[in-house]
Formats: sequence, structure tokens, C-alpha cells
Amino acid sequence: MNDITSFQSPSQLSSDGGHSSSSTLKSPSPMDSYAIYSPVSPITKSFTFASEKYNQTPEHHRMKEALFPKGVKTRVANEPLHEEPSDFEDVTTDMEEQTEQKELIDADSAKEQIAGDKVTHNARIIAVDFDDVCSHYIPTLVAEHNAKFGTNLTPDDMKTYVFWQNKGWGTPAETIRKLDLLDAALPQVAPVPGFADALKALKALGHPLHIVTARPERFKADIEAWLNMHGISVGSGPDDVLAAIWCCSSYGKEPIPELRETASGLEQERALNERLVEVSGRGKSGMTKLKVLRAIKAALFIDDNHGNLEPVVESDPPIPCLLFGDYAWNRARSGVATPGELMPYDERVKAGLEITVEDIELGLYLHRVRGWADVVQWVKRWDLEAAEDQDGTSAIA
Repeated sequence: MNDITSFQSPSQLSSDGGHSSSSTLKSPSPMDSYAIYSPVSPITKSFTFASEKYNQTPEHHRMKEALFPKGVKTRVANEPLHEEPSDFEDVTTDMEEQTEQKELIDADSAKEQIAGDKVTHNARIIAVDFDDVCSHYIPTLVAEHNAKFGTNLTPDDMKTYVFWQNKGWGTPAETIRKLDLLDAALPQVAPVPGFADALKALKALGHPLHIVTARPERFKADIEAWLNMHGISVGSGPDDVLAAIWCCSSYGKEPIPELRETASGLEQERALNERLVEVSGRGKSGMTKLKVLRAIKAALFIDDNHGNLEPVVESDPPIPCLLFGDYAWNRARSGVATPGELMPYDERVKAGLEITVEDIELGLYLHRVRGWADVVQWVKRWDLEAAEDQDGTSAIA
């Protein structure tokens, strides 16, 4: 059984036939995991991101190592990758002593470094989820929920991505109404560390990039504005980082109706809850994303919700996927099949039922990455292996 936070290359994962990732790891404390979120009013109006603290985090150092490797990666026939020493570490140490600001890695510098590492460029399309891959959505959502509804939830209370299975969210219909209300907090959502630099680096490698999100179409302009605020432009120009944003909500384009305390209203609510459970059970979000991925000819998909990735890796032909992050909601497989899974949290607790905890199976087409530094490193190795497969020789001298 492997630690689910361990990073492995495409060759390592494909050679051993797949792994299972445990859901029993000790959960980090909310303050440790989500310290970048800082509410300043009952309804959060701003967030602080302390870049000087980020400079000292493991994520910062992993990002530097991914974008500026210490040595050239070489491959010997039938042997794993090896690393040759270089003097880059001394150079970066000198640079850090001369400045107190975080190094910003733009596309031009990324291109120069990539050329030095002899990384193969190619035009395979990479699709990227938005929430909790680019933006820290769940921590913001939980904080807003606490402020509006008087709860005391933490991100670690979100054990599954089927929200109504979690404490405090109510029935499926109540959950969707809450999301329609709370999603207005998007402009204040903090970025996932390193996402902007990593997207620019992937673009510099030659990969067209698309956002594929389960948010409704009405949020598309807000998403683009948020991305622009963080230096990521969308368009067909040579300097644009993203080619397009695709919205594919599973629950319809418009907000669902409010509950009416009448006989007909209660019957409508019952039918609505049944329909929402059915939608979740069919994995409609993942299937909708799969249609978009096929339409744009995506060769790789990155998402934090395993439920969205499952139909993608099980399709024919499968599309390789990266399961992003080590979050409470993606440490085990989410389902809507057992009696306990079909019930909202309060009903399930009252009935004394539990949700089945099932490990996520990693393997040839599904790999876990801890953060954006791992994504960049994984894609660079993926490119190299594709080049080797194409010409039958090593892509590295």
C-alpha cells in the first residue's frame, strides 16, 4: 500500500500494474492545510496570500525543482531515470540572497530552461479542472457556509465530493440552493500555490491548455476574470495561456426552484431530491466532462474529484488523468449506490448507516500528484516517453 501523497512518474506507474491509495492517512489540521485563506468579515471579503511564507514551503521548493531541475535527466536502456549533478543549486542560492521577493517564472524563462533540459515539446492538449486545482474553492465554500448558516465546518469535514453526504449540507436540493448562493464568493477565492507559473510552463512546453469545469455556464465570465486577475489570459493569441474555458454543469443551467411549503411544493421537492440523487449516481458530471474532453481531443485531464476521472479512465479509448492534491474528499472513492450513500448526512446518521470507504485504484491511466510542481515534472517525463516511443531511441543524449 503506497502513501497517497507519493509522486510517481508515468513509467513507474505503468510498470507495476497499478496501486491502491489508502484513505486512512492522518488528516492535516485545517489551519495547516488551508492557511492561505483568511476571512476578514462575517461574509469573507478578501483573502491574504503571504508569498514570503510561501517561499519557505515544500510546495515552493518542489515548484522550483520542477521548473528548474538540478540536473539533466538521462535514461539508460532498461534502467530508471538518473540525475546528473549541476551547479544550479548554487546559482539559485545566490539569487535568493539578493532578493526577498518570490521569483516569478514567466514563459520565456521556462522555455530557456526547458530547452536546456532537452525536454520534448509537443502539441497534445491538456485539460484542467478549475475548482481546487487552480482555485482553493472548498476552503472558501466552507468558510462562507459557516458565516451564512452558523455552522462550524472545516474542509476536512468534506469527506466526499457528493456534498449532501457531508455534515451540514442538508438534502440534495438544499445543497444545490446553498451552492447557488455561496458560489458568488468566487472573486475572493485564493489561488492554489504555483498554479499560474505551472500553467505558463506547460504552455511553454507546447501544450494547448483548456479549463473544463462542472460549474454552470453563467460562471464562465467570473472564472475568466479570476484567471486574468492572477495573470492567466484566455484566447487564441500567442501570449494567451489558456485556449478556452468549458462549463459543463450536471444540474442544469438555471438555479433550482425554492421550496414551497404546500402539498404540491413538498411533492416537487421530493421528486427533485430523487432526480439529484439519480444524477449523482450516474456520474453525470464525469460523463459530461468526458464529452468535452473528446470534443477538444484532450490527451490528459487534471481534476481533484475522482468521481469525474473514473468514467474518463474507463472509457474506450481511455484518457490519462492526474488526480490532483491530497484532500479529504479525494482520499477514498465516492459513490451513490449503497443505502447509506443514497441518504443525506442527517438521515444516514439517524439510521445508523455508514458510507463504505473504498480505496482509489491508481494505475496505467490514473496517477496522483500532490501539487503543481508534481504536475510539471510528470508532464515533462510524459513528453519524453512519448518521444522515445515515437522514434524508438532515447529522447535524451
